[in-house]
Amino acid sequence: MFHSKGGQELIQKMNKLANYLIISLLWSVCSLPIITMGAATSAMYLTLHKCVEGEKDYILQTYFQAFKSTFVYSTIIWTSYLVVLFIFMINQGLLEMGLAHSPMNQFSQIFLMIICICALPFLITTFGYVSRFTDGFRQAISHSFIFSIIHIKSMMTILFILLCTIALIWLVPLLTVILPAFSMYKIYQKLEIIYTQYIPDGLGE
Repeated sequence: MFHSKGGQELIQKMNKLANYLIISLLWSVCSLPIITMGAATSAMYLTLHKCVEGEKDYILQTYFQAFKSTFVYSTIIWTSYLVVLFIFMINQGLLEMGLAHSPMNQFSQIFLMIICICALPFLITTFGYVSRFTDGFRQAISHSFIFSIIHIKSMMTILFILLCTIALIWLVPLLTVILPAFSMYKIYQKLEIIYTQYIPDGLGE
């Protein structure tokens, strides 16, 4: 139907948009239990790698295979983050009720808030790592931590993308149908540059 270069580019853009919609919906559904959000994010990363960047078909099959294969590692990482977030929320509730007002408690609340925010790029880096590489849980954590320190500028960009995405979805919940995959693809482009500098090709998915 479209034989011109412009027409083919339009088709490619429409296909990519459709992939974003499908992957975002899969991520949203699989994240509903909250506890599974880590595995859902890892699966989204690998699906973007194979089906958007790699231009392969079978999005559903790729997503659920990735969800299953990364479930244990991603859930451990995500649950650890949820524990810190839960402590922050409990502490905030106590402060608002006037039950825990003290300089130490207020300081710890600020410290926890900084941890919760600054840990986001590390989380995403780790989710991407466990979905893409097969060298074990300990290596995923240590390598992702090192990457987060060495490539602080990229981590700041990733944090900015994440915070903008969260804010936009909070303001316009309908954006959940496309924004998660679109934002993750932008993050994916940043992380793949980092991964390819250090990880041997044989370890990749």
